[in-house]
Amino acid sequence: MPALAAQLRRAAYLLQCLAVTAAAASATGATLSPGQWLARMDRALGDLTYRGDFAYLEGGELASLRIVHAVIDGVQHERLVHLDGPRREIVREGETVLCAMHRGDPLLELGRRFPAGPFTRAFAHGFADVPATYRARMAGEGRVAGRPAVRLVLDPDDDSRYGYRLWLDQATALPLRSELVAPTGEALEVFQFVRLEVGGPVERAELAPPEGDELVFHRLAFAGEDEAQLDEAEGWEAGWVPGGFRIAARGARRNPETPGSTLLYSDGLATLSVFVEALEEAPGYEHSMQAGATVAVVRRLETRPGHRWQVTVVGEVPLATAERVAGSVRHRAP
Repeated sequence: MPALAAQLRRAAYLLQCLAVTAAAASATGATLSPGQWLARMDRALGDLTYRGDFAYLEGGELASLRIVHAVIDGVQHERLVHLDGPRREIVREGETVLCAMHRGDPLLELGRRFPAGPFTRAFAHGFADVPATYRARMAGEGRVAGRPAVRLVLDPDDDSRYGYRLWLDQATALPLRSELVAPTGEALEVFQFVRLEVGGPVERAELAPPEGDELVFHRLAFAGEDEAQLDEAEGWEAGWVPGGFRIAARGARRNPETPGSTLLYSDGLATLSVFVEALEEAPGYEHSMQAGATVAVVRRLETRPGHRWQVTVVGEVPLATAERVAGSVRHRAP
């Protein structure tokens, strides 16, 4: 009996310590503003080592993905793998992103674009506060993937973009769940971790690009490389983007057969990718489509007789916004 009593006292002491720790963590979270939480999230996504599995719901389709992230010798490395459906992966090293997909993948019909969900947004430059075009507020606490979380709501100031509901890990500020919200309040996109490990060593093999003759690879290299010295592909811009959106990255392909330019715009949360590709004899085509929160708009453009281009805008914004951006794309005269 004395031994049992001692065990009960130790258990009670441990429970009391856990309660005090949880209360302290909650109090710490309560003292941070939404902007401070978002700044912590931004640093955590880039600085921490983490791996996990998450579910991603968009357009009525549910996908499961695995992510591994680490900083090696001061350079960010990230690998994002689709665990079901066609084989698709994104591997990032610094500012270079390699996309891989299976030959015959229907995504190839979108002009070799690779929508990847919420983690694609981390490829844009970060932010240190709540973007001016959103109103942020704390919305209590929750629990995701077995981890205590704080809840944030970000409402847009107009209909040119969507709102967000976020659940951030109390300990690390990593996003455990996010919802992209339409003006009606409907969640168009839901991302949620089901397993998350923070810290620990990461083997380089976990971050290596996939192999396989059946895969098609596309490399996106952004500003800072020699490819910044371009011919007519240089100088592309969107004449109109919603307020608060700024250029976050720029790149180009030097393939003489299909020269083109890639522009990435961000308002700190939402992103818009603009792809411009040369059209030779093919007439090209125009269309608009939406799947959940992701939209894709394709338009034709002729800068001068015989110089035809295809403009594709992909992003997580309302369709009307993407169509207006696509219609405004132009080439600045040298």
